[in-house]
Amino acid sequence: MVPARDGSDAAHLAASGLRCSPMPYPLGDGTFIGRARLTPDAPVVAGSIGEWSIVYTVGRSCFDDGGALRLSWRFASDWSEPQFTDPAAPSHLAVTTDGVARLDLRYDARGNVRPWMRTVRVRVVDGFLREAETIRFVWRQARVQTFRETRFRFRLFVDPFGTDLFQEVPDDLGFPVIAAAAETIRVHGPSHAITGDSIVYHVAFEDRWGNPAAPPDGAVTLVAEDGASIAMARATEPTATLATHAPAHPGIARATAKWGDETSVPVNPLEISANQPEFRPFWGDLHGQSGETIGSGTVEEYFAYARDVAGVDFAAHQGNDFQVTPAIWAEIRRQTAAFHAPGQFVTFLGIEWSAITAAGGDHNVLYRGDDGPLHRTSHWQVEDRTDATSDAYPIDALYLALAGFEDVMLVPHIGGRRADLAWHDPHLERLIEIHSCWGTFEWFRDEAMRRGLRVGFTAGSDDHKGRPGAAAPGSGSFAVRGGLTCAWAGDLTREALWEALRARRTSCTTGARIIARLRTGDGYWMGAEVAGQTHAPTLQARVIGLGPLAEVTIQRGTETVYRHDLGTRPSHNAIRVAWRGARILDRNRQQVWDGWLRIEGALVRQARGYALDEPNEAVTVDADGLVRWRSRTAGDEDGVDLLLDDASRGTLTFVTDLCSFTLDLANLVDRHEHRAGGVDRAVVVERLPAAPGPAEVAFAWTDPSPLPQWNAYHLRAKQTDGQIAWTSPIFVEIAPRAGEAT
Repeated sequence: MVPARDGSDAAHLAASGLRCSPMPYPLGDGTFIGRARLTPDAPVVAGSIGEWSIVYTVGRSCFDDGGALRLSWRFASDWSEPQFTDPAAPSHLAVTTDGVARLDLRYDARGNVRPWMRTVRVRVVDGFLREAETIRFVWRQARVQTFRETRFRFRLFVDPFGTDLFQEVPDDLGFPVIAAAAETIRVHGPSHAITGDSIVYHVAFEDRWGNPAAPPDGAVTLVAEDGASIAMARATEPTATLATHAPAHPGIARATAKWGDETSVPVNPLEISANQPEFRPFWGDLHGQSGETIGSGTVEEYFAYARDVAGVDFAAHQGNDFQVTPAIWAEIRRQTAAFHAPGQFVTFLGIEWSAITAAGGDHNVLYRGDDGPLHRTSHWQVEDRTDATSDAYPIDALYLALAGFEDVMLVPHIGGRRADLAWHDPHLERLIEIHSCWGTFEWFRDEAMRRGLRVGFTAGSDDHKGRPGAAAPGSGSFAVRGGLTCAWAGDLTREALWEALRARRTSCTTGARIIARLRTGDGYWMGAEVAGQTHAPTLQARVIGLGPLAEVTIQRGTETVYRHDLGTRPSHNAIRVAWRGARILDRNRQQVWDGWLRIEGALVRQARGYALDEPNEAVTVDADGLVRWRSRTAGDEDGVDLLLDDASRGTLTFVTDLCSFTLDLANLVDRHEHRAGGVDRAVVVERLPAAPGPAEVAFAWTDPSPLPQWNAYHLRAKQTDGQIAWTSPIFVEIAPRAGEAT
């Protein structure tokens, strides 16, 4: 059940999921249960620091010894967690009363009914409170959530009688959260065009947390590699468009977007051909949700952001099914249909089948049409149970319910709950998601390969902040920027994209629009199954990055069988120290890597953060040369790039709470890896290239020793900035020779 938004009547209280009882006074005026007031309530800048107070005035009910309050806000919010012990430290929350009672305090990140889960619990003890006495919350040095919201709200629930039955105080405790000043820009355009085509680039001005922000000076110029100005626009809003034409000759067009005197960002590369190719790359985000379930904003705002701000070609909304009421499902269907515009922006109807891992785990459900068979895991938060017989749980019940349907697809993924690949339906599950704001899950890819599953790969945001297609992580449960799926299709229609997704003709990235594709010499694309071969096919790979490439490999299942030579040579004075991995497979997987390093015997001239994901992650250098950082990973990689006077000498000491080691740099030939347990946790020290590698490669490769079985060949490419692209596998069956064991 999803709470209503106005907080004004008993129906709203019932919708909150908290049990209600009739009261002798109207709940709307708070006469009986009390009133609350928030100050200040003016608009607040996302990520800013401030002080707020909420004063609860006891109503005619009075307040018993053992009575309690719950001050709650949404799970998706990354508002700073309160602490109650140090008034001088950040995010101190003081809760006091002018009555004779004492107050016991506790913060619980899951202390109330979903989605209002983040909760400060206050219990009245050693006394009681009279009518008109107060409980005052004063929150000092609190950091506001890092994403904008039309109206952020606290909700105050009270139980004056100590019964564990709570009612909501009927006052609006909220304010708008707005973007800070724009600090950077993102510019995205198509990845393919025919010579001379009209093309449009989307410009988004962003604050430091990735929120769309109105620019003080919105003049943006698109500059080609040769320095020629391609297009220019002056914007007063957070978004703008730049219209231009593709060059007249086939090739790769690169451009840079310039804003003001200091901001210059690369634009995704544009591949130009003279004729229409068989398949073109289209970018999308198939995974995220809004405030109708556990996220923020509306479904309408969700799709508008994907289309107008992120500038993706296709999108789907994925609300947790056990929260989706008939009214919410109708709204999701309505907005999905309203935003669908073939040739411009394609939407897919979707819902998240949200099971506990032991029952199959999270699966995105995608429909080709405007409707489809709806089978929830349960009606756990849905009061209207008229269609409860349609629930399908665990996952094999869902497989059975969807058997024979051609217009439905399931995508197992890793979110709070992870999918269990021990269950698999090859007809319904053509793809798995291997990256989202929850982290990077190459271990999930590897598990699928070990199990012999013939699945392709996608990436999305699983965004809860209303920013599909360009989701910044913020400072809470989400550790990394959201990813993107590239569907290689004939045109931008539901039918063509659906065919591409079912054919597993996809690549995906950690967010950058890196063009990556893998084909065989005889025309099979990634995702294809090639049976009955007597020898390995020649694989043709193409990678076009936004910047220099650090590595390009071909995997066969979980094994790296080919590493392409990028022609770089190691630097004599630059090294990278990078850490990666996750604590566990499940929900609380983030690994904190806060720590320091020192190099004795060599001078640190510069230290710069590598692949850091949000403003709280930072690298600093002390006056004595000690390099410190704050960082967390969830399967991804963070680190620090060091420029030394001489990287061939000196001793590096690396220290975190998780692991520590020393390394003689004279013995560092290529790379040193220090394993740290958990889920692929490791620290890697390696020499950086003396000069940047190429930004694009094309090569052909033939496996000299294919296995006499099905071989899953897929491409992985990483840029020097840490952005990664993967292709779906090509599945090739090599028939065993006579007398050869399989």
